[in-house]
Amino acid sequence: MSLPLTIGADAGDLLRDVRADPTAPIGAAVCAPGGFGKTALLGELAKVWAEAGVPVSTPWRPGAGPAGSVLLVDDAHRLDDHRLAELLAVAERPDTRLIVAYRPWPRPAALARLTEVLGRARPAVTLPALLPGQIGGVAPALAEFVVTLTRGVPRYVSRLVPTLTGAEPPARIPAAALAPFAPELDDLGAELRTLLLAVEAGGSFDLTAALLGRGPHEVGDLVAAGQATGLLTADGTLVPLARYAIAALGPIAQRVSVRQRLTELQMARGGPVLPLVRHLFPDPAAPVPNPGPVVETGTVSVPDGGSVAGGRSASVPGGDTTAGARPTYGLGGDTAAGARSEFGLGSDTTAGTRPGFGLGGDTTAGARPTYGLDGDTAAGARSEFSLGGDTAAGGRFEFGLGGDTVAGLGPAFEAAAEEALRDDPALAARLFAAAAGAGRPAVARRALATALTGDLDQAARLADRTVATGSPDQRAEAAYVAAVAMAHRGQLDRAADLLRWAGSGPGAGFRAAALAGTGQVGAAETAPDDGPPTLLQATATLMARGVRESLTDAPAAALSTLVQASSLLEPVGTGVLLPDSPAALAALVGLHSADLDIAEATLERAVRAGLGGPLLAPRHRLLQAWSRMLRGQLASAGRLVTEAAAQGGRDRLFAAALRVGLARRDSDLVDLRAIWPDACQVLIGQPVDLFMLLPLGEMAVAAARLGERHRVAAHLADADRLLDRLGDVPLWSAPLHWSRLHAAILAEDRAEADRHAAALDRLRGAGPYPAALAAAAQSWLAVLTDRIDADQVEVAARGLAALGLAWDGARLAGQAAIRTTDRKAMSALLDCARTLQGRPGPAESKEPAEQLLSDREREVAALVLAGMTYKQVADRLYLSAKTVEHHIARIRQRLGCTDRREMLARLRELLADSPTAVDGAVA
Repeated sequence: MSLPLTIGADAGDLLRDVRADPTAPIGAAVCAPGGFGKTALLGELAKVWAEAGVPVSTPWRPGAGPAGSVLLVDDAHRLDDHRLAELLAVAERPDTRLIVAYRPWPRPAALARLTEVLGRARPAVTLPALLPGQIGGVAPALAEFVVTLTRGVPRYVSRLVPTLTGAEPPARIPAAALAPFAPELDDLGAELRTLLLAVEAGGSFDLTAALLGRGPHEVGDLVAAGQATGLLTADGTLVPLARYAIAALGPIAQRVSVRQRLTELQMARGGPVLPLVRHLFPDPAAPVPNPGPVVETGTVSVPDGGSVAGGRSASVPGGDTTAGARPTYGLGGDTAAGARSEFGLGSDTTAGTRPGFGLGGDTTAGARPTYGLDGDTAAGARSEFSLGGDTAAGGRFEFGLGGDTVAGLGPAFEAAAEEALRDDPALAARLFAAAAGAGRPAVARRALATALTGDLDQAARLADRTVATGSPDQRAEAAYVAAVAMAHRGQLDRAADLLRWAGSGPGAGFRAAALAGTGQVGAAETAPDDGPPTLLQATATLMARGVRESLTDAPAAALSTLVQASSLLEPVGTGVLLPDSPAALAALVGLHSADLDIAEATLERAVRAGLGGPLLAPRHRLLQAWSRMLRGQLASAGRLVTEAAAQGGRDRLFAAALRVGLARRDSDLVDLRAIWPDACQVLIGQPVDLFMLLPLGEMAVAAARLGERHRVAAHLADADRLLDRLGDVPLWSAPLHWSRLHAAILAEDRAEADRHAAALDRLRGAGPYPAALAAAAQSWLAVLTDRIDADQVEVAARGLAALGLAWDGARLAGQAAIRTTDRKAMSALLDCARTLQGRPGPAESKEPAEQLLSDREREVAALVLAGMTYKQVADRLYLSAKTVEHHIARIRQRLGCTDRREMLARLRELLADSPTAVDGAVA
């Protein structure tokens, strides 16, 4: 494809004037950066004059042309002062026919005088960048892509368009579009190559000046020189296609050399280095490319959708750029914010040897090529090299280095990782990996950053290795990371041991909380607390105090202390690694004391603040789901469980118990049976501590419902021993007694039910929640013996609902309703159950069940909704269990339901106004 001729207004006027009168005198200057079509315009003018029989002289030589000929001069910026003076004399003749083309830089005084004379009759002709509509032969979407990638530079358009196929932007740039850059890049001066690398790296003006050892004026001249080549745009950024070419063709060692020197200068100034190295470490989870090129055999990847690495759409200058004013320098800040450093041009070229550029392995005879575009160079593999060892274990690293070449960048990688740790721990982990590969002692910090991303398995592996082989400081930090991993797996005893080994600081407070959670109160009280007074240290201290307070008769004080701890850490919570979240502990205390509003508010603030980062996000979501489940908001709780995506053992236990609890409350025995095996597997791997008693209680009820109480017997025995050591603390023991009461009721174990009801009665004076549970427990015992006092049951049910436990209250009222023989009491209790669950009473119902179900089917449905098994329904109605199954099958068929969950939901709607309707669920 020939170079497209850019026909702007100035060039069009010039061509029209020449066509109108080819023999008339004319003088004009044509100014544009390289690649904008100056030579093409001169060729078009020569063609017009030749067709008119006017002789054309080019290249120019003094007196070489015939009389009356036109003189066309290209690249006048390269001429010496003597030749420019001769041209000036020609330009001053009244009958001259002279066209001079030149780049906007360099601009020697002799050239300025020449263009001034030519400009008296006609302003300098400028050539603009191509627009999408001026690119023929391609689809509109592809034209936009071409202009975005080339910034409309005609030379680059002519290189790219012939290599494209199809109507949509490609995912990869063919190597053929980049190969023509090689000789142009090879012709650049050493300082200009260094400048290009600094521009791409995001170096500020003064930093680049320091790198080059030049003053601002000299650096400005270099920028102007780069813009004159067409490689740099008017705002100082690289044309994207040129940047990709430099990335593919440039020697890697020089790229690293300039990076290293920039970061050393920045570190010496105490400035941030992350912007200088960030783009060497693309996100491996993001789709390739992101956003710059990834060199592969024969191709370089490009951004999706035609956007190029955040580069601006400004075209290369014409017009005003030639007016003599130096173009604005555009380094640093937003200039490189979206770009990735993927080219290799370095300052080492100042030694006098110019680096070679090319696309094949033969470029560097006898040496391994530093790029991979064609043939055997990449051998079918992506040219992404690791820094050694585990350096690239976490993802792609897009320049290939090893040994001493990269060692000098180690401190920069390490400093950049510290800068990235809070806001982007995944990037920090990759940077620490690179630093470790460059010989820096950064494995422990890498483990910490990896843990913050939520990848506890990898973090634990790194930490364990460092604990065994690292230096004392590294071992202490690695032990802390390993302790966090153990805590998230639910292994609090092991976590406490590791925290003790890690030494003082925040770990001491976290260790005290872990010890208290496992019942080791004495050890928790003697744990040292001598770290520096940081926010993290204060938070750890408050967490330890809050857990200890929860073991006394002052749960309100414990809740207050833990909420304070959570609030204290919220401003800096995204970048700190925590064994547990103060918000989570506050929520657990709130859930155990039925302070659901405080628990939910604390969790919501933690979620908004990102407290604990991705690692603790699932824990917060799961505890939010638990509160919703207690309130009877089952659909919302289910969504939160799905969103949480639990990973660690502790979170998996809560997620499993939530699924079990939701299926039970939704009367979905089929789903409960399906969930149960996996839930048991999760429970088996979890030791007992205070912070897992809620899921243990839920599992105990489900085990009784499914007739598999032996699955939880050992854990319940451990819980009994733990609570006995702590003196049966009301806050932690009351909810478990409540759950085990229901498990005993389901198992028809009256002695066990009496034992837990009595335990709750002993805790009655410990606060509103134990008192409500104790009253409800007595009502349950009365229901079991059919000695139902409707008023007492309603008071107990409403007492539960007042604390947020609407589902438990409605279930108590519903179960009492189906067991009483007093029709008036039944109706009152049913109304109570409906009210507690927020359902309309009978008068408000508009869809009576009589239209769809028989009397017997309505009775069966009501009892199933109340939570009875088929056997219990059969005993109650004097039927066989098989007959009950047949009734359920017919009900599902009549209602047109595809599964049990849908049928139960439909039955609740239908039976809302039926005198046989009973609110409740599987116990």
